[in-house]
Amino acid sequence: MKKVYSARKRLTRYFAYLLTVTLLFSLAYTVYSSLTIDRQLRYSSDAALDVYCGSLVQETDRLAFFNQYMTATSREFRQAAARSADEFTTVSLMYQIQSLMKATVPTAGLIMVFDDRGGALRFHYGSGVLENGALLPEHLRAAHALQERCLAAPETEPEPWLVLESGPCTFLYSFSRYRHLYICSALELNTFAALSMQSAEMDPQLFFDQGGVFITGREAAESKGLRPESVYGLRSLFTKYTLTHRDLPSLPVGLTMLMPRDGHWAFTRVSFLVMLCISALSILLYVGVFRMMNRFVVYPLQQISSLSRQMADVDEKNIPQIEETEPLEELNTLRESLNSLAAQKVHLRKSQEDKEAEKEHALLQYYQLQTRSHFFLNCLKSLYGMLETRDFARMQEMIISFSNHLRYIFHDNLSQVPLRAEMDEVRDYHRIISMDSRQPLILSQEISPEAMDCMVPPLIVQTFLENSYKYNGRGREALNFTVRIDRVEYEGAQRLRIRLSDDGLGFSRESLDELNRKVRSTGFDQYHIGISNLRRRMGILYREDYELACFNGIHGGANILISIPAREEGGEEP
Repeated sequence: MKKVYSARKRLTRYFAYLLTVTLLFSLAYTVYSSLTIDRQLRYSSDAALDVYCGSLVQETDRLAFFNQYMTATSREFRQAAARSADEFTTVSLMYQIQSLMKATVPTAGLIMVFDDRGGALRFHYGSGVLENGALLPEHLRAAHALQERCLAAPETEPEPWLVLESGPCTFLYSFSRYRHLYICSALELNTFAALSMQSAEMDPQLFFDQGGVFITGREAAESKGLRPESVYGLRSLFTKYTLTHRDLPSLPVGLTMLMPRDGHWAFTRVSFLVMLCISALSILLYVGVFRMMNRFVVYPLQQISSLSRQMADVDEKNIPQIEETEPLEELNTLRESLNSLAAQKVHLRKSQEDKEAEKEHALLQYYQLQTRSHFFLNCLKSLYGMLETRDFARMQEMIISFSNHLRYIFHDNLSQVPLRAEMDEVRDYHRIISMDSRQPLILSQEISPEAMDCMVPPLIVQTFLENSYKYNGRGREALNFTVRIDRVEYEGAQRLRIRLSDDGLGFSRESLDELNRKVRSTGFDQYHIGISNLRRRMGILYREDYELACFNGIHGGANILISIPAREEGGEEP
C-alpha cells in the first residue's frame, strides 16, 4: 500500500516555514539596524579621531616652526645668544623674546628658554595647563626636568619630538639650540586630551600611547579593561566602547579614542521592540489564516494530492478513483470531477505514449533503412563475377558476409545492440568491400574488454567506415581506418567514448559545418546520409545526452569523436 501524506501536516510545515522566515527577516532587520548604527558610530569615531590627530599635528608643526624661527631667523634670539652683549642689552632682548613666547605658547603647552649653564630659565605655560591660572610646584619641577633633558641631549641633531613624563604631567617636546641658548616648546598631553574632549559629544575619551603602552590615562584605561595590547586588537560589536587608534608617523606617540555605545544600545532597543511587534503580529495572523485554511481547504487538498500521487504510475486497468462520499454537496462535486479527470488523464497519456512510440519507431526505421541501392547491386555484380570465374570460396564468404549485413541493417528493433554485435557487422562489411574493391582498406581495432557489453545504436561504427571508404579514399592507395573504444568517467557518470579516424582526404569545410550542426532538418540529405541519419537516431535515443564531433586531423584524415551513456544490456534506458 502506498504511503499517504497528511495535507494538514504539510500545511502546518509550510506555515511554520513562513513564520520562521518572517522571524528571521525580523531578526535580520534588527541585526542590520545594529550594524548600521555601529558603522555610523565607528565612522563618527574615526572622523573625530582624524580631527584630533590633525589638530595635534598642526600644533606640533606650529611649535617646531617657532623653534626654527627663533634659532635661525629671530634677531633678538641670536643677539641674546652672543655672550658679548652687556647686561642691559641682554635683559632687553630677553624681554622681547619672552613677549614672543607669551604670544606663541599653546593653551595646552609650555615654551621656555635657557642657557647651556643651566641658569636663566624663563618659561611660559598655557592657560589650560595652569591650575585656575596659578603656577603649581609640579609645573616648576616639570620645567626643570625638561631643561635637564635638553641639556643632557647629545650634540648631534636632536630628535624632532620626544616624550617626557614628570609627575602628573606628560610632555611631547621639541628643542632647538643656537650657540649657548636653548628654546624648548612642549605640549602637555593630558591637558591637550582634556581640552579636545570639551566640545565633543557622547563623552569620548582620548589616550596617548607610545609603542602600544599608554602614557596618559592609564588608570582610566585599566578601569575600562583596556590593556595596551588591545589597542591593536579586534573591535567587538558587544563591547561598551568603540575603540579607534591612529599612529602618527611624524610623532613618537599614537592616539587612541574610546567612544561609548550608550546611544547605540538606545537605538538597538527600538529595533528589538519593532522586531517583537512584527513577530507577535505575524504569529497571530498566521494562526488565524491556518485555522481558516485547515477548515475549508485541507480536505480538498488531501484528495487532490492523494489522487495526483496515485496517477503517477497507472494504466487503463487501474484508474484511481475517490470512493468515499461527503455530506457537503461541494465536496461530492469535487470528488466526481477528480474521478473524471483521472480517467481522462490516463486515457490521454496512454494515447500520447502510443503515438510517440509509433513516431519514434517509424523514424528509427526510416533513418536506419535509408541507404543507396548501388551497394547491393555492386555486391550482386561481384557475386556474378565470382560465379563466372568459379571462385566459389570467395563467393561463399561474400554471401555469408552479405547476408549478415542484410540481417543486421533490416533488423526491426527499437532497442540498441551490444557493441560486440556492432563490431561483428563492421567486420562483415569490411570483408564485403575488401572483396569488392581494388583499394586496400585496413581496419585497426583498439577496444577495451569492458566496453564490449555496452549498448550502442546500430551502425554507429559501420556508418563512418562506409563514409571513409566512399569519400575519404585516395584512389588505389591503401586506406587505414582505426577504431578506438573505451569506457571513461565524466562528471560522475560512466560514458562510452568512441574515437574513429582514417588517413584519407578528410572532410570538406562544408561537410564539417553541416555534420557538426546538432539541430538538423528532417529532409533527405544528398551526401553523408548515413552520418546524418545516425545523428537523428541518437537524438531520438539519447535526447541531448550525447556528443558527436567531426573534424580533420593535423596531418589530414577524418576524425570522429562520439560520447554516449555507457550502459549494459538490461540496464536503465538513458
